[in-house]
Amino acid sequence: MIRRNPWFSLLGLMALALALYVPTILLAEIEARGTTVASAVNNQPSKIWSVKPDANFRINNASIPNVGWVKNEVWLTVGTSQGLRLYRSAEGNNATNAEPLNSLATALNGSGYAPTETVPREASDGSAELYVLGLGPPNSNRSVLFRLREQSAGVFVRNPSTPVFEGGAEDNQFIGVPDVYKTNDGKLRLVYVGRGSSRNNARTAVSSDGGQTFAFEANNPFGDLNAPTGASTTNVDPAVLKLASGGYLAVTMRLKKLYLFTSGDGVNFTPLTLPALDAAQLFPGTTGFFDPTLVQLPNGKIWMYATAELSATTSAVVRAELIPAAALKSVSAASYDPSLSLARESIVSGFGENLAAITQSATDVPLPTMLAGRTVTVRDSLGTERFAPLFFVSPTQINYQIPPDTANGAATILLRNGSDVIAAEEVTIVNVAPAVFAATADGKGYAAANTQRNKPNGVVIYDDVARFDPVQNRIVPVPIDLSIAGDEVFLLLYGTGLRFHSGLSTIAARIGEMDAPVIYADRHNSYVGVDQINIRLPASLQGRGTVNVELTLPGQAANPLQILIR
Repeated sequence: MIRRNPWFSLLGLMALALALYVPTILLAEIEARGTTVASAVNNQPSKIWSVKPDANFRINNASIPNVGWVKNEVWLTVGTSQGLRLYRSAEGNNATNAEPLNSLATALNGSGYAPTETVPREASDGSAELYVLGLGPPNSNRSVLFRLREQSAGVFVRNPSTPVFEGGAEDNQFIGVPDVYKTNDGKLRLVYVGRGSSRNNARTAVSSDGGQTFAFEANNPFGDLNAPTGASTTNVDPAVLKLASGGYLAVTMRLKKLYLFTSGDGVNFTPLTLPALDAAQLFPGTTGFFDPTLVQLPNGKIWMYATAELSATTSAVVRAELIPAAALKSVSAASYDPSLSLARESIVSGFGENLAAITQSATDVPLPTMLAGRTVTVRDSLGTERFAPLFFVSPTQINYQIPPDTANGAATILLRNGSDVIAAEEVTIVNVAPAVFAATADGKGYAAANTQRNKPNGVVIYDDVARFDPVQNRIVPVPIDLSIAGDEVFLLLYGTGLRFHSGLSTIAARIGEMDAPVIYADRHNSYVGVDQINIRLPASLQGRGTVNVELTLPGQAANPLQILIR
């Protein structure tokens, strides 16, 4: 559960037209009330990631990195002109002190295979292991996977002596670019690129005996077989990381660019709607990426190492930090209903953790697009990203308006500290998502509303529908008197997410289970994101006491609230 702080301040109070009036209770609500809303945060991996290249790390004249967390260190194996080398360090920073793996050269003797790619892993008993891709003799078109275990310091031997995986039925005993990671139920999973007759796409195998044997599992983890055949749609060089927070992160390569995927089960991966990682943009002077590999440190930091192409004949191993955006849950600032989509130009409350270091509110209009060093942008279904006007920023809540001109459809909300994305979510933008403000600031109870009373002599009187009683220390209703002959009384509701309705005839209001005519529903003429709905109160409601106010539009209803009628 997340505590809701004051959501925004109505700015620059000024005289309003008689038909457009703001209740004092609404001001009290937005300044002094709190509520709770169910959080959408769960153990699913983030769908938004930032990439921070490390300009200080580079291993020149190297390629084909593989990385793992082994014996409280980062073990990074790299192919060099002198052969495979191991770089060990506590935080993965070692790019200069290489160690040869001398036993690797002889570990496959007598097997008929030569060692190539080597993936370091730690076994369940804490011992070091190397999963080694064994390449068959020239023209044999065969490669298989062996497991080596550390027998003594720096000495690795085959265990078992035979390959742990030789490929599935379609692989023709030729597999490539292996990676090994844990399953959700404690087994081991292998992801690799098959060399079958149909397509050279990524596949998976699973081990139930700690890596001694693997059996073919799945043929289409990245959805390649659902797309037309071609290099632009075939994910190769797969690397998969089981995240400490739950779920899986994967990186693949297509046409020298890298792509991120996430998964809940480690078998079926969903591509993230992020731009491809371009080597030239992240590491100037490079022309392409190959061979990504992932590791997560105990402090949660995630490093991606990869081969960066420098020319047709030279390459270097580089690294970048992958940073997941924290979970953000945005709801209507009026109803706090997590099931609603977000309407164009509506006022939204976004909840999360560590969203900002301080609390800051807007103090003027037009509203700022930065508060407390934070910005919110909305990337719409057309790919256009716009800054959102901000009302309020705090460590657990940010209140903003969906920017004008945002297109309907799938959208991404991005909270940034400078250029770093620190929280994000995917939402759906619609024309209308009706919500009405409550006096208790929780989307329930008595409405934050006014009455407009038109007297026969032309005098117009405004009253609050609810007020804060300091003696009782709570919100109490103000009775609406419908007994005065000749008076015409209107209920003025305030909400958000209604202004793009299809006409007054499409809005239905019921008060105390009686139909009541809606005579106005549009944006407020002074306050950003606020909509106003004027409803004529039938005199026949006299004496009904506390009644529900229900507002419906085609296919959806606003949160029901109450008023008290004398």
